[in-house]
Amino acid sequence: MPNHKGFALVTSLILLAVLMALLTAYFTLSQIEMSTARSTANQTAGFYAAEAGLNLRAEEVRAKFQGYNRPYGTSPSATNPCVGSNQGSGDFACKAYTVGGRRVSSYVVEAPGNPQIIRIPPGERYQNLNAQEYRYSVFSQAVGQENRPEAILEMRFKSRAVPLFQFAIFYDQDLEFNRTAPMTLAGPVHTNSDLYLDAGGSATLTIRGQVTAAGTIYRGNKASRGSTGTVRVNDGSSDRTVNNTGSLRTVPPSEQQNWRGWMLGGVERLTVPAPETFNPPWRTGGPGEYWNKADLRVVLDLTKAIPTVEVRNRDNTLHPINTILATACAGALSSSNTFYNNRERRYITMLEVDLRRLLDCIHNDSKTSRLLGFGLDDASDGGLVLHFSVQGSDSDVVNGYGVRITNAKQLSAGDGTAVKGLSLVTDQAMYVQGDFNAPTDPAQWRPAALMADSMNLLSNNWSNGVSYPSPRPAGCTATLAGDAKSRPECRLRGQPLPAGDNGNDTTRWLPQAASTTINAAVLSGAATTPVQGGQEGGGVHNIFRFHEHWGSNTTTCCSGVSYTTATFRYTGSIVSLAQPRNVNGPFFLGPPWYQPPVRDWTFDTRFNVYENLPPLSPRFVYLRQELFMRQFER
Repeated sequence: MPNHKGFALVTSLILLAVLMALLTAYFTLSQIEMSTARSTANQTAGFYAAEAGLNLRAEEVRAKFQGYNRPYGTSPSATNPCVGSNQGSGDFACKAYTVGGRRVSSYVVEAPGNPQIIRIPPGERYQNLNAQEYRYSVFSQAVGQENRPEAILEMRFKSRAVPLFQFAIFYDQDLEFNRTAPMTLAGPVHTNSDLYLDAGGSATLTIRGQVTAAGTIYRGNKASRGSTGTVRVNDGSSDRTVNNTGSLRTVPPSEQQNWRGWMLGGVERLTVPAPETFNPPWRTGGPGEYWNKADLRVVLDLTKAIPTVEVRNRDNTLHPINTILATACAGALSSSNTFYNNRERRYITMLEVDLRRLLDCIHNDSKTSRLLGFGLDDASDGGLVLHFSVQGSDSDVVNGYGVRITNAKQLSAGDGTAVKGLSLVTDQAMYVQGDFNAPTDPAQWRPAALMADSMNLLSNNWSNGVSYPSPRPAGCTATLAGDAKSRPECRLRGQPLPAGDNGNDTTRWLPQAASTTINAAVLSGAATTPVQGGQEGGGVHNIFRFHEHWGSNTTTCCSGVSYTTATFRYTGSIVSLAQPRNVNGPFFLGPPWYQPPVRDWTFDTRFNVYENLPPLSPRFVYLRQELFMRQFER
């Protein structure tokens, strides 16, 4: 009889061996699968860590341009980069980060031929604007806990620096068109906030450039919440009317589509220079780039027992030219405290700049030009940059300081020798008296900019005598000239100013203005309406603060005094980067403040040529990716 027990034992042992083999295979496969999954997870985490390294370095490059600089240095060699002494230098050197527990190393390589002046192609945002374009490649490698590379990435991108003065209007805060005279703008318009499109009464506002807003686009007036006039925005081929319902309304994206990309809300907010960019060293956040890069720095120092006009070095020490300033540049620089700003309700301590005499001094006096180290033909940064300021106990707060520019109809010395370009900069209020950059010969026009905390305009008639009607308060003579016209007792004809009263032509007096022309880009703080339905800020057409009777609204006044109509002709680009920091008087229209001019305003299309932009034009910088690639070997 066969022994079945032995056979069963052998069978059991075989089955156990097979099961053990299967278990071993399963365990091995599981280990391999777990290892593969872990490796995949590590590679994914490493990929994102390396990508973060790319973005960090690209942002550092962009930020460098934002400060009016550019990256400099040497890249490490492509063979074993960031190993040992192969680290590169400056802005292109190897840099290490820790991202998600991984060590990330990155470096930058600059493309040959930087920079190139390009025109942004049609169809792209900010189409047709000029830009300085720089190309770079960033390499980034993520190393895991086992000290092994998990991901190696490369990104090629373009950094574009776009001058703001190519916009007809550019605001960092809410941009309000309201109660405007007829206006046609042949250039782009942008706001980093909300846009309010309105026109006064039967007037028409026409914009023939791309319109973009980081916030909401409204049809109507922010202060009144009404909607008047006609607004047209070009759609690339014709002027299309923005429907007017009589009240403030949102222009939704579905309606914006009718403009085929020429009117867009909700776009990316652009990073622009901060107000501190214009600060001298004694102000919080100073010194700014404009002080550092200025060719000439002039300061009215109020901290001394006797106010003194001084020229300063970049480090804020006295410049050697001060020893001959009073003789070589006699009459070019001085101070005054005779102008009363009725909107701010205070007398203004002014640094007075006779621009023609100052340019004469630089051009004609060899010792002056030698000490300064430049002449009128200076072409660095596109021409001359002159920084003016007032140093006093209130420099950092709301104050009564200002800089007045006179005798600037032609930006040249007396013999006709013109500057290549000119930017006048101050961190305080600026007062421009008379024509600016408006020569009889158009060929003498020069790229120019006026940059200030707030911008005031005094017409060509300001220094001339005008008749003052009877009865006359004490101190107000039969003929008033210059700053005597600003005195509040003369403006009010001896009457006190009621709170919130904007006066009328039968009880108030204003000096007669004369037609005046300014051809320059303007950067200025601008008051805005704080909330919908709130105290009106004045709108973009009041970025210039007026102080005379220009005759647009009415031509009659007290006791039968008649006014003539005067025109303010402006050709340029308007940029506002903030609310004014040093003035806070509310917007009022009418006597004793001002009566508006006939406004003849246009965008200066000469700024569409890069070489025609004013020196040190402010700019925004953005990146455009060209290539993203993962490398699997190095």
